[in-house]
Amino acid sequence: MNWNRHPFEVKDGDTLKRHNFAQREPGTHIPELDGKKLTFVDCNLQNVAIDPLWTVKGCLTVQKAWPTDAEREHCHKVTKLEGVKAMQEHLAEQCAELEADLGVVPKEI
Repeated sequence: MNWNRHPFEVKDGDTLKRHNFAQREPGTHIPELDGKKLTFVDCNLQNVAIDPLWTVKGCLTVQKAWPTDAEREHCHKVTKLEGVKAMQEHLAEQCAELEADLGVVPKEI
C-alpha cells in the first residue's frame, strides 16, 4: 500500500511489511511515524527520515533528490536539441557517403 495517498495510524510497536512510504524530498519526516518504536520489513522508505527508534529490515532507505519540474523541462529541451543535432549529423554523414558512392563532388556553400 502507498501510504502517501491514504490516511493511516500506527501504534507504538507495530510491524509494517511491504509498504510504500516514499517521499519526494530527502529527509522527510512523516508525523504519523515519528517518535514510535516501529519495525519496517521490505518497505520503501526512500527519502523518509529514519527515526533511531525504528528497526529497518530489507527496506529501501536511499535519500535522493528528484529534479524539479523546471529541471525536468530543461533536461527535456536539451535532450530534444541534442537529438536534433545528432540527426543532422547522421543525415550529413549519409549524404556524404551517398555522394562518395555516386562520385559526386560536394559543392561549397
